[in-house]
Amino acid sequence: MSAFQIALNRQILESLDCLYGAENWDEERFGKNHRNLAVPVIRAMNSILEKFHLALLPWQNPGGRVEELLGRYGDDLSNFYERLEDATSKELMVKLLCYRILGYHHVRLPVNTEEYWRRRRDVGSLVRAAPPVKIGFQNWKLRLFDVEPLGYPIRVYSVPIGIVEQFFMGHYAHAKGAVTVRAEEGDHVIDAGGCWGETALFFAHAVGPQGKVYTFEFVPENLAVMEKNFALNPELSSRVVISRQPLWHTPDLALSFSSQGPGSKLRNSVDPAGTTLTSTIDACMAQGMAPRVDFVKMDIEGAELPALQGAVETIRKFKPKLAISVYHNSLEDFARIPSFLSGIGVPYRFFLSHATIHEEETVLFAAPS
Repeated sequence: MSAFQIALNRQILESLDCLYGAENWDEERFGKNHRNLAVPVIRAMNSILEKFHLALLPWQNPGGRVEELLGRYGDDLSNFYERLEDATSKELMVKLLCYRILGYHHVRLPVNTEEYWRRRRDVGSLVRAAPPVKIGFQNWKLRLFDVEPLGYPIRVYSVPIGIVEQFFMGHYAHAKGAVTVRAEEGDHVIDAGGCWGETALFFAHAVGPQGKVYTFEFVPENLAVMEKNFALNPELSSRVVISRQPLWHTPDLALSFSSQGPGSKLRNSVDPAGTTLTSTIDACMAQGMAPRVDFVKMDIEGAELPALQGAVETIRKFKPKLAISVYHNSLEDFARIPSFLSGIGVPYRFFLSHATIHEEETVLFAAPS
């Protein structure tokens, strides 16, 4: 049995004794979960049953899910676990997988702390008086945030959770000891998944006047908000180049897409109602987009692996720092993306980060050795 399997089994056994309710559920984002009403009853029952060395294990039967997980991805996940550079990343990986197996009633992720909830409360103080920007996705209304009190001379229309993740938590930056994986002064940065422009402006601030950001966004509604945000920040946006095409493994391929705000996705099909032509990082570089690439961030709703496949020559040539989302395709990306990066000939050191109390927003950081 591998070290990964031992760690996962140990975490599952420890987690089965835990029982969380509303304190481990984000009501602001997902509404009330009525299953939480049963938690106090189950806790009371367990306090009685523990006298007889028994307990209720609600809602979950992990055995089959663990067997399926290891049967499909066991070797790749074990290899990924072994390649993670630090104990914190390994523990986080096991926690995240255990969360997906058992659910929020049994697993509390490390980000669920008082400091996290304080940041969620504090973000309201950054809202400024301005008419909201309405978008079609779920009839959202984007508020104007001024994040200068956090040290960033930036004003953007966004949603609270996005501001917390990007500007409070530094979602796409990693610093551990001597290892840093983030956009730095003078860097040329690829921002794949530009959405409303917050990350592009964040990176533009980080790279300074000598750097450049190349942001990829293709959904018209998202681009309209991005352009509005760039107009609010003319100095920073002058460092940003917008590419209105999605990244894929093949250029000039017509694919359909669903317009869902920050969750917009490509579909491997053609729909005349919403079709776009793909590009690749390698093709953009061959056409002279940038003199080099120092940092690549990808958060593109499950298209990360195809986009990386379309960037192999660029990665081999420039060995950029990477921040790649690995949570969109269930557990497949945990297995496939590190395996792919390990096989392209660049000696990367891997770290893992996570930015919510639920299963979304996991980022794989890769630092070139």
